[in-house]
Amino acid sequence: MSRLLAFFIQNPIWVRASLILLFGFGLVSLSQLNRSFFAPIDPKTITITTLYPGASPEEIERGIVLKIETNLINLEGIDRVTSQSYENQGRITIEIKKEANSTDVLDDVKQAIARIATFPDGMEPPVVVKNKVTDRAIRVVLTGDVPLKTLKKKAKTIENDLRALGTIRLIELSGFPSEEIDVQVTESNLLAHNLTIRAVGQAIRNANIEITGGQIEQRNETFLIRSNTKRYTANELGTIIVKTNPSGSIIRLSDIATVTDAWANTAYAVSYNGTPAVTLAINKTPDEDILAIVKQVRAYVEQFNATNTDIQAYISDDRSIALRQRIALLSKNGLFGFLFILLILGLFLTVSIAFWVALSIPICFMGLFIVGVWIDLTINVISLFGMIVVVGILVDDGIVIAESIYQKIESGMNRLDAAISGTLDVLPSVTAAIITTIIAFMPFFFIDGTISDILNDMAVVVIITLIMSLIEGALLLPAHIAHSTQRAPSGIQLRINRWIDTLRYDYYARVVRVACQYRIRTVLVPIGLLILTLSAVKSGRIPFTFFPFVDTDTISIELALPPGASESRTHYWLDTIEAHAWAVNQTFQNQRSDKAPVILAVTQQLTADHRGQVFIQLLDGETRNMESFRITEALRKAVGTIPEAQTVAFGSRSFFGNPIEISLLGDDSLALDAAKAQLKAQLKANPKLKDVVEADASGLREIHISLKPKAHLLGFTSQTILQHIRDNIFGYEAQRIQRGDDAIKIWVRYTEADRQSIATLERMQIANASGQYPVASLVNFEIRNGVLAINHLNGFREAKVSAALANTQDPLPPILARIQTQVLAPLLAQYPTLTATFGGQKRETDKTAQSAKTVLLVLLSAMFLVIGVGLNSFLQAALVLCLVPFGFIGVAWGHAIHGISINILSTYGIIALTGITVNDAIVFINRFNRCIRDGDPLDTAIMTAATTRFRAIILTSLTTIFGLGPLIFETSRQAQFLIPMAISVAYGLLVVTGIILIVLPPLLLGLNTLRRSIYWIRTGEWVAPEYVEPAYQNAQTYRVLTQGDRL
Repeated sequence: MSRLLAFFIQNPIWVRASLILLFGFGLVSLSQLNRSFFAPIDPKTITITTLYPGASPEEIERGIVLKIETNLINLEGIDRVTSQSYENQGRITIEIKKEANSTDVLDDVKQAIARIATFPDGMEPPVVVKNKVTDRAIRVVLTGDVPLKTLKKKAKTIENDLRALGTIRLIELSGFPSEEIDVQVTESNLLAHNLTIRAVGQAIRNANIEITGGQIEQRNETFLIRSNTKRYTANELGTIIVKTNPSGSIIRLSDIATVTDAWANTAYAVSYNGTPAVTLAINKTPDEDILAIVKQVRAYVEQFNATNTDIQAYISDDRSIALRQRIALLSKNGLFGFLFILLILGLFLTVSIAFWVALSIPICFMGLFIVGVWIDLTINVISLFGMIVVVGILVDDGIVIAESIYQKIESGMNRLDAAISGTLDVLPSVTAAIITTIIAFMPFFFIDGTISDILNDMAVVVIITLIMSLIEGALLLPAHIAHSTQRAPSGIQLRINRWIDTLRYDYYARVVRVACQYRIRTVLVPIGLLILTLSAVKSGRIPFTFFPFVDTDTISIELALPPGASESRTHYWLDTIEAHAWAVNQTFQNQRSDKAPVILAVTQQLTADHRGQVFIQLLDGETRNMESFRITEALRKAVGTIPEAQTVAFGSRSFFGNPIEISLLGDDSLALDAAKAQLKAQLKANPKLKDVVEADASGLREIHISLKPKAHLLGFTSQTILQHIRDNIFGYEAQRIQRGDDAIKIWVRYTEADRQSIATLERMQIANASGQYPVASLVNFEIRNGVLAINHLNGFREAKVSAALANTQDPLPPILARIQTQVLAPLLAQYPTLTATFGGQKRETDKTAQSAKTVLLVLLSAMFLVIGVGLNSFLQAALVLCLVPFGFIGVAWGHAIHGISINILSTYGIIALTGITVNDAIVFINRFNRCIRDGDPLDTAIMTAATTRFRAIILTSLTTIFGLGPLIFETSRQAQFLIPMAISVAYGLLVVTGIILIVLPPLLLGLNTLRRSIYWIRTGEWVAPEYVEPAYQNAQTYRVLTQGDRL
């Protein structure tokens, strides 16, 4: 290593060439990195979708979902299986374990489903897909006073135009149901012509064909036999011959039915600011750049609006706005931090050394960008924060090397020799410190949970940059310092140096002597502070919650009326909510000095006859300068109570899941319903909660049919009668045709008038070989309450209730604890066949904590081994790790000072703090060991290590703290997500710095006393303090071996 270092120092042209290449390739690589809000996250979920038209939720559950769930039980790699059985369809979601291979699990799931041979007739083949990694980029809304079909056609044109740009691939259209051809027949026409719905549908299927009949090969020519009677529109289908009479007359479809091109009979509509709308959601893939996509979409929309008058396009949900703001924020804070660091280094060291140490930051980042291109790194919120965090660590290592070289120069050594000697002195400790810091960030890759996946990029950035810093600090930095021009210190530098020397050789040295003299008391003080801090956290004085509240620029209101409510009634209440939203906007707008509206747009979406949503797009948070929940609460107050609503939920959806989400599990449906009602009532009575919602509200009332004895006597079965009723009421799917991009279903059914009364069932006729009979004479009708959906969790029926916090700043764990003891425990005692489990944020936290136990144990073991090898003492390694918990003192009280609850993000800051703590401690102990090897007495070695490493440790701490300082005190909404991590690192390091400088020296004395005592027990001899130190023994061994070689 010394030869390689000497080569670079003696050949500076290699250093300059390396820098030119590094910056050249680095800047090119930076331009090729994609930008996104978060790094692409593999959802690791598989979705199974099943369609069974006309089936009830119970039929979907029994006939499809349970069979699939049973076959999934023994598959490896599955974490959790949830399912929802709705009218006509079922949906099963499989969550894959973090360590499992998604492709293998997908193959196993497909094979398990293929083995099921008892799916009901009429069910469409299950669709099994692994969910892809996509992120929303922007949404375009089309509105205009034109028919919905015209809006759809124009949206298709825009979709094709955007795809033609070449950089946009994922576009989803919404705002309209699927198209179909509706063939409606009156019962009187069917009876008059002795037809059934199924017979009409089969006539359409048989006539509407395109088929080949082979080919005839003659000597000179080959002919293809083909028939093409395919019809694609309602008018064309009307010409199909349905029946011919013995008299020779023909009956065409148009003679007995009304054939129309129609929308599917599903309640699905979107409006934008009160006008019917169609939306285009433009998403991005991991290899696409969100800013480039948004730029192209905005340019297209501007051009579109300039050339269209009847239809206009509006931008909605532009995710790049928040990304640009966060990039600007982090770049600004990073720049300020860098300038602070440069100022501090320039004041404490010479200007040239400060410059070269600071230059290590862009050098390492250039290396990061080069590697980032190969590993698909993106410029996102987390990777930028990782760069801010690592700046202080980079400077730490540079300062240690530069300060060591600086001390050699101050002692009179020439600059070239000082560069080599100073670097080699601290390179082992710097290497060990970097390796341990890398290990400290490794858990980010292995801890389970969504938040860990999000923060992976921070670990990637830190690890790659640290590796680059080791190379730069070992080879390039010493060469820079060796060949830099030596200038006389300025007057202010001389005064600062004298002040630093007075501080460390007079005041600090005196503190260390007192600490060593009263070492037990010195050690007990931080232990007491740690106990006090833990007590404050446990008692709630310093609150802890799972995830911080992250404000957004959208508000969603979900409305559910009782099943069976009319579509017009649902629209009425959605319109009412929208009207109140604009009134609230006017109130806030009048209060603002800039008179800017706080609400930009309101979108309504009808998802069922009785269900709908209102999405409110707010002014971006930086301009708005007010929390979204203030607007939400004002709107909630304005809307008031909707008496006929089953559910009304206001607020923004948390990225981390619902704060309160409780699932009751069991096979007893009656017990589940009763327990769910009690749970919902008790949660609603809790003043700390709001928006209490159940996931499986009751459904439409159902008409249950059972056969009379007469039906059995006449040879009818439940299958034949129900199939006949289904064909008439729900409809018979005659055919599917492809019309452009749309798959069109052709449905044959009764007219709408015949499907609107129970009397239709009573009048309906059904025939068999013995004659024609009214259905009412063959079956009994019974009206019962139905269900809207049936949920399962890991094979058990699930009744789920969720809620939000009334005050987003309230700590969640004590609320959950009270729910567990005061609500769930008595409830489960009352219903012993049921169990309960928490989902949402609690489940995410539990997943993270559970996996962290094993990961952190391995982490600490690896760090222990690396530190022990680096210091050549496992006892000293244990001593270093004992310092880590004391950082929590600063972490906790730092959060308290800023009024922020400790949360999961704070713990990731603690992990980062661990690496920095170990870094500084290793530098201190390495200097102590070197003094022992050089023959210094123990007391002298401790004082020398303390005073000589004082400036390096102070500088490393100050640079890290000042680097994060601008972010900690940032009032911008965009910074709130990252501030807990920054507080953990900065305040934790502030305390740890004092612990290392003041408490570590007496701990080293105590460790030496322990070594001497052990030696006395083993040998009966009380030796000099230095004798039992590993550094002393290694030095003695080296001297013996060296003398032996000489002899």
